[in-house]
Amino acid sequence: MRKYSKLAIVFSHTSPDEVESGTTIQLTNGTDTIEVSDFATALKLLPPGSEVMVIARGTVGNNTVHSISRIINESSLFVFLDLSEVTECSHVENSPFEGNTHLSSISFPNNLISINPRAFAGCTALESVYIPSKCIKIGEQAFAGCKKLKHLEFSDCTGWHLNGVPVDDLEAPSKNPEKFTIPKGSYYSKMIEKN
Repeated sequence: MRKYSKLAIVFSHTSPDEVESGTTIQLTNGTDTIEVSDFATALKLLPPGSEVMVIARGTVGNNTVHSISRIINESSLFVFLDLSEVTECSHVENSPFEGNTHLSSISFPNNLISINPRAFAGCTALESVYIPSKCIKIGEQAFAGCKKLKHLEFSDCTGWHLNGVPVDDLEAPSKNPEKFTIPKGSYYSKMIEKN
């Protein structure tokens, strides 16, 4: 089991793209918890090379996701990012995590419906990704160059296709990433055909 610090970010503002305003940061290490003024400051308090779980809650929009990714990439830490409890995050533009070398894991919000082409291309530290059941499309080269990617966990792995051909064995952790790191190919769930 990994040992990491735990960082909770609570976005209490009403606008999804107010990055700093109304944000609460709590840094927990063992039994100690402190409040910090902003996300970047919180990451700077941890030793370089540390592994940290970042849990975001509240309203998170496109600009906020870009800001979170930038701060993670500029840090000297390896981040396990849990966005499963955020709201207002069904689509994120311009692949904010592309080339992020400090993102180790990500769990998406339950209302995420698609993953952009090249969304995580070049994320060389990325090891695992959780994909919620409402996600119906993964764009081309979404995980290209993710050399450490070992596990894609699908909340619902039925009905996925690559360029129209069914993708099998999605539940096998060793086979998932190989299929989704193919240089060319657009993946979609059969649910998309119903729309």
